[in-house]
Amino acid sequence: MYEKQEEFLAWLSEVKGVPQEACSQRDLKEHFSTYVEDFNTATLPDEKYYNLRTWYLKEQARKAREGADAQASAAATFERTTFDDEAARKAELARERAKRSEATTALMAKAMGESKGSSALMEDMRQQEEARRLMQVAYKTGDESKAREMALRLDPNHVTEEQMRATWGSGAGPQRKARKPQKS
Repeated sequence: MYEKQEEFLAWLSEVKGVPQEACSQRDLKEHFSTYVEDFNTATLPDEKYYNLRTWYLKEQARKAREGADAQASAAATFERTTFDDEAARKAELARERAKRSEATTALMAKAMGESKGSSALMEDMRQQEEARRLMQVAYKTGDESKAREMALRLDPNHVTEEQMRATWGSGAGPQRKARKPQKS
């Protein structure tokens, strides 16, 4: 009884809800026999009632870990000590751009994976990459005219007259001669 007195008294007050001062020696012995029965059958509600000292050390280690985690999270939410609004705004805009870029990339990847026509898009991307590679080879080998031609073909802003006519038609209807400017 004296060896497990701390654990027994903790169990008595916390589990049974009986204050130690309200118990006589006989009541304490009866409660202790109940405690020993639960102890021996390993049916105590918490491991702290088996060995209070070990439980206390584990609890201190857990609190120290949580304190370190709290300090790390506090370090993540820092206090401003400098007030360089322009630099902070630039950094915020850069973070937003990066987030939008990631979202766009994820959306494109999702769209390419889900749609049935993604194989055509993937094939077009492969062809463009192959054309870029061939253009680099042409530059490295000294074939500048071929490299310039391929660069124009790869430029998304450059549209040939044939591509314009294929997309929009001739645009002028039947061909007419331009009139001479009239004198006023």
